[in-house]
Amino acid sequence: MCSNKNKEFLPYYEKALERLRYNKDTGVFTWIKAPKHYMKDGCVAGSKRKDGYVSISISINGAIKSILTHRLVWYLYNKNLPHIIDHIDGNPNNNRIDNLRNCNQSKNVFNSKSRFNSKAPYTGVRIIKTKKCINYVSRINKDGIQYHIGTYSNLGDAIKARKEMEIKLFGENSPTR
Repeated sequence: MCSNKNKEFLPYYEKALERLRYNKDTGVFTWIKAPKHYMKDGCVAGSKRKDGYVSISISINGAIKSILTHRLVWYLYNKNLPHIIDHIDGNPNNNRIDNLRNCNQSKNVFNSKSRFNSKAPYTGVRIIKTKKCINYVSRINKDGIQYHIGTYSNLGDAIKARKEMEIKLFGENSPTR
């Protein structure tokens, strides 16, 4: 269950677990002994990246690797590193163990939020503007197949249809549940 890249990181995961304490209620790691003179023991470890994920830098013999916090949490509890670990609530900053799951690419993409530069009002709903009207097209992907749900003149109807199809196709893994 570990790729070659993950195996390369394993010593850093082990070293991180020696140096950090995890709070399962908050999903936050703190330093047992702070690695820098300007930090205090017990301070929050890691920094938030532009994409919202938290990473922690770990050094072994002068070599530094950056570890994603959610992957470290998974390793702490499961002692393996699957290719994809999903944040169930879609929040990359929520690293509580009960918010993480091993999943495939399809589920992970489905559970992701709309891109920040997307003009779509809701994941899976596109706006189609013509000179005469505005329509909303609902669609969804599962296992590499794209399903056209329908074209609607009302945004609310398009979103409702999309949510209903999410539940039908994905059941308990649907973010709308």
